[in-house]
Amino acid sequence: MDFNTIDLTRAEQATSFLINNEQQEYQSRTLLDKKNGRYAYLPIFPTEYVGPNECLLLANVPVNRLAPHQINRRQYGAYTFDALMLMNKYNYSDEFSLSEQDANELASRLQVGKSIITFNAQRLRSICHTLLAFHESFRRYVLCKSDDALKEPPPNSKQMAMALEFYLQIDVDLFYMKTCSFREAQPPSNIEGLFCGRDEPQARYSLVPCGNLFCQCCLPLNTYKKSQPWSIVNFASSSMHRFLNGYTTYLNCPAVRYP
Repeated sequence: MDFNTIDLTRAEQATSFLINNEQQEYQSRTLLDKKNGRYAYLPIFPTEYVGPNECLLLANVPVNRLAPHQINRRQYGAYTFDALMLMNKYNYSDEFSLSEQDANELASRLQVGKSIITFNAQRLRSICHTLLAFHESFRRYVLCKSDDALKEPPPNSKQMAMALEFYLQIDVDLFYMKTCSFREAQPPSNIEGLFCGRDEPQARYSLVPCGNLFCQCCLPLNTYKKSQPWSIVNFASSSMHRFLNGYTTYLNCPAVRYP
């Protein structure tokens, strides 16, 4: 969708009633309160005002589980006046930033409005600065070391684009990087970009043993006591993991457990 030709009046009308229309919308099973600290670290639709009106991207929620107003938000939320205004204000030269070329490429590949890319790039930048401050505080007050800057240079634009691609798919209840192309991973043939279509996320890859006979994880020393080999790692269920609170993650590409 081209924001140069979109009817912004229609887009704003489609999103203006979203705040008041909460009936039948997707309800998170792992984050019941917006006041929860985790909410501040999740990707959201562009908005000028931070607070209760923030709307999560819900990139890994199938479209048939969304309410009509949430579907409208997917279609038009990147093209409102606020979204385009914030996009035009994005600083491409700051630390932890994307270049304009990388922002355009990522928006095209993920099939989303560029404002979603730049807005969440700014959000990810703030998270990076927060984590850096935590690191410096830990060095100063726990390790009692001098407050030296990190020796490593900050990530460049390409690295930030890769990190942002991960970040955008860390959903409220599920991490599923459906666009992953690492280690010869193949995105699903029916992929529709960043946002899920009608299909539920599915496990496509698993962790496989390294094949080393002396590996303590794949073949522990007391294997000989068993009639069948067993391992510390449950390779049969390595395609996904569900945490105690119900949050689920899927393995994004083929992986081997190396010793």
